[in-house]
Amino acid sequence: MLFFFCLINKSLLAIIIRTIFEELEKEVISTELIQLPDVHIKPCRITQGKDRLACIGKDNCVFKDDDFYEIFEKIKEADGLILGSPVYGVDIGVYALSFVRWFMSEKPDQILSQVRLAPSKVDEQAGILLMNSKQEMATIALTLHAKQPKRGMIAYDKGYIEIYEYPRACKAVITYTEDNHQEMIECGDTKDALYYEITDMEQTILTNENVMHLDFTYDVMDMMSQIRESWGLKYPEEM
Repeated sequence: MLFFFCLINKSLLAIIIRTIFEELEKEVISTELIQLPDVHIKPCRITQGKDRLACIGKDNCVFKDDDFYEIFEKIKEADGLILGSPVYGVDIGVYALSFVRWFMSEKPDQILSQVRLAPSKVDEQAGILLMNSKQEMATIALTLHAKQPKRGMIAYDKGYIEIYEYPRACKAVITYTEDNHQEMIECGDTKDALYYEITDMEQTILTNENVMHLDFTYDVMDMMSQIRESWGLKYPEEM
């Protein structure tokens, strides 16, 4: 008998997984659904003080004061494993909002937007205007189908910066408006973008340095929640 295990947040995806499980159980395949909001898992302590590298060479976490030990034992015993993660609302906006947050000195506290939803309720086209308490402003134009460059522009008093392929950018052009001369900056390679993200994640875990800027991630999630609410988009569990 097979055993399937799933880690998943409460979302529409949970409904999908349960539907899959129903079909598996018809074939006499045992299943178990575990949702992360329902369990208690502490942050990894492998990099902290006297516990540093404590789990190296072990087949499970050496700490048993949360739910991870038991969950990982189930993972090891399972014949199959399904991992699920929900897709956040404001589907096409997350990259642009992240881009904006990187260049604003603080999180926007005023957000206005318009959206055109596809029949599936995905945000097919959107315009978003943001401003923070320091009067810094950003304008975002997004579309799934129209052909437009993936370009971000940051404007200053004496020039502007254009960043191309901004979700996975490796090139930027600075234009100095006083004499219109340009400077090109190139760094990394677009095809290695995922590798850079993984490297940052590993460095954050090993050194506790905030190279991933998780504070920006929280800000972007908060902005997306505000925009989603203004569009009337709700997850099934919010109904």
